[in-house]
Amino acid sequence: MPDGPAWGVAVTPGYEAEAAGDAPAETYAAEDAPVQKMRYLRVANITKEKVKVYVQYRAQDNGKWTWFPADPANSQETYTYEIAPGQALDVDDPTQQLPVAANRVRIWAESTNQNWEEFKDKDLWLVEKDTDGRRQYQSPEPQVFVMTLR
Repeated sequence: MPDGPAWGVAVTPGYEAEAAGDAPAETYAAEDAPVQKMRYLRVANITKEKVKVYVQYRAQDNGKWTWFPADPANSQETYTYEIAPGQALDVDDPTQQLPVAANRVRIWAESTNQNWEEFKDKDLWLVEKDTDGRRQYQSPEPQVFVMTLR
């Protein structure tokens, strides 16, 4: 285990597939699956301390890419969440009470003894580039990007 705070990252199937315990009921050949440009965000806390997490995210709003709650280039405003030790949180937008689906985020966290600040001032892309250089992927539904605090 590394010294000091660390992030772990994974991508899982979407919420509906997780609830069913396997792949979604509707199946597609890989090349026929819908194109997705965002992923849901889940933050897991595997430390022994309560963690406070700060999030700014970029998503589509009426077809236009927009930062929420505000553009980090112009504002330090964030959505803030607390996660108990050993718990995970599906990040939601508190103004809409909907899960956050984004293509990139600014995210940082703190506990009594640790800080995670690697993505405080730089973007963490939730969607990697495909072979054509576009940030998208094919999947029956948006996948879940899991950020684990260690």
